[in-house]
Amino acid sequence: MRGDQRGRHSAVPPRTIARLGSTKTVPNSLVARSTIASSRPSAVAAATIAVLVFSVGYPGSAIGLGDIPIANVLPPTAAMAVLGGAQVAVLGLLERAGVAARLPRRAERGLATANALAVTTYLWHIPCIVIAGGLLLAVCRVLPGSTAVLLSQLAVVLVTYLVLALLVPLIGRLEYALIPRLAQNPGPGVVPAYLLLMIGTGMIWRYGTVLHPSQPASAVGLLLLGTAMAWLVRAAGASPRTSVDARLD
Repeated sequence: MRGDQRGRHSAVPPRTIARLGSTKTVPNSLVARSTIASSRPSAVAAATIAVLVFSVGYPGSAIGLGDIPIANVLPPTAAMAVLGGAQVAVLGLLERAGVAARLPRRAERGLATANALAVTTYLWHIPCIVIAGGLLLAVCRVLPGSTAVLLSQLAVVLVTYLVLALLVPLIGRLEYALIPRLAQNPGPGVVPAYLLLMIGTGMIWRYGTVLHPSQPASAVGLLLLGTAMAWLVRAAGASPRTSVDARLD
């Protein structure tokens, strides 16, 4: 009975570690058993993804490409849900191990900057892929013998990461500079301006950004979006930022 009880309670609950203070005050054997127990969800999730992809027939790609028309994002599949669970489990492991508390100052600042630029990276990664592919293709035209290597998936990924690292911080600075400063008491036009912004955005999402007599709904959507943006800035009593926060330096 004692053996069963020890097996069932081998993991140390987070609240117990919190009561005892830092993990340095907890016996190493308890921390080790807790880490092993909490790593099981991530291991199970990884195994589940492998089964879904290699045995059940789920696509192995997250995004759809020309040669991979079926992917896991649109619409999200069970594999993506399991992947999210695995990521949460890994983050839980890192938090329990106190990794963030022991990061060097430089690493902590770099991580904070990367997190602040996460949405910018998401919005601009496709153009960066196009730029990287164009650069590699231009080199291949000059050195045709290197085409097999330079246009490989690994080369495209590496050059794309380099382009992202160079361009995304600059785009982030520009985006930050364009964020209007909100007044202490924004005007009453903020709410209708925002609603108009949502209507324009929805029309653009539905009809695109085509300026042509055959697509009047698209032109109306663009007009509404531009009008709403100008109205929103004016109603908020804002002026564009002229300096960038030193934290992004």
